[in-house]
Amino acid sequence: MLLYIQQKKLYNIVKKRGRRHFMKALAEKLAKLFLVLLFLIGIEGIDVHAAVSYPNMLPDAETVGCEIKSGEIAKLKFTVVKGTSYSSVKYFVEVYDSDSKTTKVAESQGAVTENITNLTVEWDTSDVIPGTYTVQYYVQYYYRSYWRTVPSGKRIFHVKVLANGENVINPGVGSMISAPNEIQSGVTYTKYWTRDNYTEHCYNHIYMAQDGYLQIEIDRPVDYSGIYRDLTLTVYNADQNAIWKHYTYYVDKATGKLVYNVGVSAGSYYFDISLRYSTTVMLTSTFKVTGVAADYEKESNETLNTATHISANRIYGANFATTSGDTDCFAFDVRQGVPVTVRIGNYSSMEGTTVLLHIFDSNGNILWTRNETYNVAENVYELPFTPTVSGTYYFKIYNTHGEPIDYTIEVRTQGAVDQNNSVNGLAQASDGNWYLYKNGKVQESYNDLYHDATYGWWKVTKGKIDFSYTDLYNSPTCGWWKIKGGAVDFSYSDLYNSPTCGWWKIKGGAVEFNYNDLYNSATCGWWKVTGGRVDFKFSGFQNYENKWYYLKNGTVNWSYTGLALYNKTWYYVEKGLINWKYTGFTNYGGTSYYVQNGCLNWNYTGLGYDNGTWRMVVKGVRNTDYTGLVQYAGNWYYVQKGVLYWGCNGLVQHNGDWYYIENSAVNWNYTGLVQYGKSWYYVQKGFLNWNFSDDVWYNGSQYKVQNGMMVG
Repeated sequence: MLLYIQQKKLYNIVKKRGRRHFMKALAEKLAKLFLVLLFLIGIEGIDVHAAVSYPNMLPDAETVGCEIKSGEIAKLKFTVVKGTSYSSVKYFVEVYDSDSKTTKVAESQGAVTENITNLTVEWDTSDVIPGTYTVQYYVQYYYRSYWRTVPSGKRIFHVKVLANGENVINPGVGSMISAPNEIQSGVTYTKYWTRDNYTEHCYNHIYMAQDGYLQIEIDRPVDYSGIYRDLTLTVYNADQNAIWKHYTYYVDKATGKLVYNVGVSAGSYYFDISLRYSTTVMLTSTFKVTGVAADYEKESNETLNTATHISANRIYGANFATTSGDTDCFAFDVRQGVPVTVRIGNYSSMEGTTVLLHIFDSNGNILWTRNETYNVAENVYELPFTPTVSGTYYFKIYNTHGEPIDYTIEVRTQGAVDQNNSVNGLAQASDGNWYLYKNGKVQESYNDLYHDATYGWWKVTKGKIDFSYTDLYNSPTCGWWKIKGGAVDFSYSDLYNSPTCGWWKIKGGAVEFNYNDLYNSATCGWWKVTGGRVDFKFSGFQNYENKWYYLKNGTVNWSYTGLALYNKTWYYVEKGLINWKYTGFTNYGGTSYYVQNGCLNWNYTGLGYDNGTWRMVVKGVRNTDYTGLVQYAGNWYYVQKGVLYWGCNGLVQHNGDWYYIENSAVNWNYTGLVQYGKSWYYVQKGFLNWNFSDDVWYNGSQYKVQNGMMVG
């Protein structure tokens, strides 16, 4: 209604007095109307109190990006400037659980009566999960009945809470089997659960370099009341099929430390941990998975088709999982008429377990059942029989108790071999073992690799082939070699994790000590190898086949995208590789930097392109405060608060001179008059010429210009 009345009055003026009086009246009416509008809205939403001194808050340099160990008191330091324009001022400091700021874990606030140069906000990290936290800080002032946040707004930086020397698996990491947490054999890790993520799984990928077993050591989580909480433990094969499962329950409550052995072949496996029940408190579980080379059953072996094949006269380890009804099957080769004894060891731990000892022939027909005897001296079941047909036989053991049980398996044969003075080299004795002979006599003092013309290279210990040896071996005469089941493994060319010596690069069975480069293992991924050994301490860049890779703890960090420092130069890394083609902005430590051709260019000042927007860069850093002209690609452009807005037109000042811009670019071709404010100025080839005095034509009319400004 107000606008209508004012419009009607202006119409009457035009009608009575003409156009000149109308323009004068219009200006007066608009000015009055503006004041009326300000009065009506009460300045709400419009802060017209210019030239004020706002309060400000700045974090100390030692606070931004600081690191603190879990359980300590973090001291966040700030400087607060009260300003001069407002009597009532407050500061706020808030800590959130992640970059997404979903959960506030700490906060502090207070009134500011004078400048504070040593404000310290303490944050107790005893009950927080290690990881990256977001600190938000801001200042408010009281003005016209409202508390208002200063124009600079709410600002953030990040701090890290570190675990006390442990490898921490943060929430969300490894929660899917398709994106597991990568763990190393024999290394201890810690998993946290809270009421927000108690349903979360923790999948961990581990590579088993040799046949044997995965030894799982885990601490059951304990709540604040000292009560053990139950877990579900599962081992998956490379095809993501479960091969072993265990539920912790009352039988495990005697101790928090639990140990299980899971027999596997060489290859990739996934170990999953999950809580069986919900929780309202933070729970912690520490675990370690170690690959151990040994003669051991191979899970899953519940059927005759998946039976673990074992050799005669060698003792194999085995384990029943918790799952009631777990079955283990084994296969072995025998000769017709040669007496055989199947032996089940560790009998004392198998109380309550049904030991079926079914013996099957190669067609799956049951031949013998429960004809066993108990050997008290050796604590074993013994089932002797003599096969009537040579071939592969099977036996099955069935667990009805539902409790994890470790036991041993052995198929003992009684063969006969020639032992006379003519025997030289390797030969099998009547006890089933292989010995090194010289003129029919066992060489008990021999401890080294031995090459037999018939049987090849073997590891001999005290004159006997050590079939149980699977590891690296440093021969005093032949150097370092990989041994598998007592034999030199010439077919092996890959990384190998020795239980005694660590990770090494093997080629043709031998340690390749002269290898110093990245190595792409078909089974283990990309690793830095120095002097033939995996260099877990290496973090940085490595050139491999004309590509630069970013490594962390010895392996290519495929998940990292961002800036990384190398030889005093910052490079842009994209998924583990330097991207030499990338030019644009990237955030690092809360600051936006400008990258050119894969490198942070500290010398660059100008415009940078960012997702459809041109932004101002000053010495490699995005500048959000700059307003003025900037030269780029042979032309000059107008930037407001660090951003090029294409809609800007008119005169702008730069370094004391005035330039004419069209669509934010200096128009060097324009010569003529330009209005700025209430005055008109003479622009000559895009530049305001203060020395120009003459008559000029503009839009069909002639005007007088004196010292660059239109007069009259």
